[in-house]
Amino acid sequence: MRQFTVLLLALAAPLALAAGGGGSDGPPSTYLELSPAFVVNIGDADEAGSYAKAEVTLRFHDAKAREKAEAHTPWLRHEVVMLMSGRSVDELRSAEGQETLRSDIRRAVSKRLVSELPELEQASGQDQADSEENNGSSGDEASPSGPVREVLLPDFIVQSR
Repeated sequence: MRQFTVLLLALAAPLALAAGGGGSDGPPSTYLELSPAFVVNIGDADEAGSYAKAEVTLRFHDAKAREKAEAHTPWLRHEVVMLMSGRSVDELRSAEGQETLRSDIRRAVSKRLVSELPELEQASGQDQADSEENNGSSGDEASPSGPVREVLLPDFIVQSR
C-alpha cells in the first residue's frame, strides 16, 4: 500500500506543478489595469451632462516596462482623462471613434513614458525588431512602437443627456 501511495504522489506531482501548484509565481503580467474606472465629462456645450465611463488596461511589450510604468500610474491616468474629455458623444459611440481613442491613448502614454524613462524606448525598439525578424512584419500598426503594445477597453459606456 505504501508503494502505491509513493507512486501516486510521484505521478501527481508533475500535474500539480503544471497547474500552477509549484509555488512559483511565474513571469509577471504585461497588463496594467488603470483602476478605478474612468468617468469623464465629454462633448461640447450642447452636450452638457454627457459622460463616458471606461475601464482601461494597458498591455506592454514586456513585464519590465510594465513594472516601471506602474510607478507613473497617476500621470498615465491624467493622459487618458485628457484624451477622453476632448471627444464628442458621437465619436465615442462609434466603433471607429473608440478604436481611434485606443490608438491615441497608446501613442500618448508611450510618448509620456519614454520621455520619463528613455530606456523604455530602447527596450521596445529591440522587442519590435525581434518581432519583425520572426514574423516578417514591416513594422506597421500590427506591431506598434513604444512600450505600450495596445490599449484595451474591457468596459466602455457613453451616456448623453
